[in-house]
Amino acid sequence: MASIVCLHCGRKVLKNKKLKHLEQHYCRLPACQNARRLAFGRKKYKEDEQYRIGKLSGVAAKHKQRRLEYSEYMRSYRESHPAYVERNRESQPVRNKKKKKDPKIVNPYTLTSQQADNKGVYAMIEIDWKKIVNPYTLMPERIDKLLLTDAKPVLVRLL
Repeated sequence: MASIVCLHCGRKVLKNKKLKHLEQHYCRLPACQNARRLAFGRKKYKEDEQYRIGKLSGVAAKHKQRRLEYSEYMRSYRESHPAYVERNRESQPVRNKKKKKDPKIVNPYTLTSQQADNKGVYAMIEIDWKKIVNPYTLMPERIDKLLLTDAKPVLVRLL
């Protein structure tokens, strides 16, 4: 009887005699069968557009259903726990003050790919460069902040 080497676990096993018309690449272990199904799904996803559309629409529908279930759960939880609602209502202004106190500037140059005109009003704004996560994403050319000023960096923005 013929034998194969499993693509997942690498073991040498006897070929399944019931799979006469198919070429076998995986053994019968559950982990190897899961790997086989996963490989098939990935290959099918890459090659078959209808399969991909179906998978994506199924995932989107599942996410939407979970959001609805979660919002319904939270609604019923708030109705049955008024102390939670009151405590949250009291602590929300504190959280809002914290946000206003230390904002993170993620990307200040997203709209600077447009040329500035001389008709607008400009202002000098002091920037704390430690708070900027990604300052140079869509900037056409990098400006060395040390050339602007030695003490504190300055940014010119259109108001």
